[in-house]
Amino acid sequence: NSITDYALSGGADGILFDGTNDYIEVPYYKDAFQPTTSDMTVEYWVRPTFNTTNEWRGVLDYYQYSGTASARRGWRSYYYSDGTSYFESWGGNDSIQWTSGGTNIWEHHAFVWEGNKSTMYVNGVSVGSDVDGGEHAFPVTSSAILRIGLGTDGTGNANKYFQGYLDEIRF
Repeated sequence: NSITDYALSGGADGILFDGTNDYIEVPYYKDAFQPTTSDMTVEYWVRPTFNTTNEWRGVLDYYQYSGTASARRGWRSYYYSDGTSYFESWGGNDSIQWTSGGTNIWEHHAFVWEGNKSTMYVNGVSVGSDVDGGEHAFPVTSSAILRIGLGTDGTGNANKYFQGYLDEIRF
């Protein structure tokens, strides 16, 4: 069995994450969140509420750390305190960054994998794309966990708690 469509919604105002210890964890489910053989889209509404200095916070994180930077697998989306947003995936080395709308502003993000091309859309407008030399950043194994509202740092530690609202998360 496989999941072909997965959605999470928090009601009228979305799901509030306090930046301290709130997150949602979805255990590994083979091929559910990885576009290894077919196209895939990850989309969500986001409204960050933090503006601390020199800090980044994870929005969505499907990441497997295997000891070295070159052995990373998965993908993640995060906000940096200077207003820069990122969507990264490893293996194909996709990395797209853009300037977000700012604190307390709702934005719709959609990251689309089509063939060997990855494109990031913000509010329906393409903000960047990247072409892989091969497969996307997959496959991950049974140790990969989807975290919503929590990011993993470069050494595999999940400690980058998102502060703000997320809504209508869809795969």
